[in-house]
Amino acid sequence: MTRARAQHALALALALAVMPGVAHADDPASRDRVAFGGDAVVAPGEVVESVAAFGGDAIVAGRVEGDVVSFGGDVELAPTAEVLGSVSSLGGRVDADPSARWSSDGEAFVIPRPPSTGLGAFVEEAFRQAVAHGLLFLLALLLMGLAPERLGAMQVAIVRDPTRTALHGLAGYVASAMLIVALAITVIGIPAAVALALALPLATYVGLAASASVIGAALPVDRLKDRPVRQLAAGVLVLFVASLVPYLGTLTVIAAACLGTGALIRTRFGTTPPRELVGGPAVEVGPYRTSAA
Repeated sequence: MTRARAQHALALALALAVMPGVAHADDPASRDRVAFGGDAVVAPGEVVESVAAFGGDAIVAGRVEGDVVSFGGDVELAPTAEVLGSVSSLGGRVDADPSARWSSDGEAFVIPRPPSTGLGAFVEEAFRQAVAHGLLFLLALLLMGLAPERLGAMQVAIVRDPTRTALHGLAGYVASAMLIVALAITVIGIPAAVALALALPLATYVGLAASASVIGAALPVDRLKDRPVRQLAAGVLVLFVASLVPYLGTLTVIAAACLGTGALIRTRFGTTPPRELVGGPAVEVGPYRTSAA
């Protein structure tokens, strides 16, 4: 594949990451297939416009009329795959079945990841996490610009009532898992199960964005005071560093996800915090706090 086509594929992926339209790109009715922190899958017989996976694999068994790209994951083309555009992987590899039809010149743009042993395995994981947290920062910036009141309402729920908010998030994940299984049992419920399974990672990213902004606001660093973008960057950096620590990192990310998703549930992604938290006394978190809380 030519360098120009490779650059076009990368531009497409970056555009999908920051455009507001990405919020509905995971809709089964959409012509694009986008996944954050998971796999983007095109089933046999499906026809989509483009495929982008961020922090996961792009698995194609159907027809893609545009490009296929994966950041921090692999691209897998099944025997029934047909890709009319370019195929790209940053930090992964491209595995194409000999029967798959893809790219007119039969080449792929690949930036390989290091070997999965010793230091190479750590670098590989760090690369994946850097991609995922970079996307988290972009999404949070998007929320700050397009939905500041909604983000502020979530911050209030996290700061003023963290325990109940985290329990709401945990209950939401358990209920979602049970509902997906229940819906998948019946044919008529499968579309709803797929939609819920696709919406859950996006909801998690939105929740993590709110949690990161609160974490950054709680850090005792003078340069962060009254600077929400810097606070957000610092919070995302804390989550990124924590994600590299075995066990502790997993627990930290789970806690942040439960807090953020719980805030999303309690506010219903509205512009006002939970009624019981409105008008309460200010709660200090470290030397600073979010302006909303």
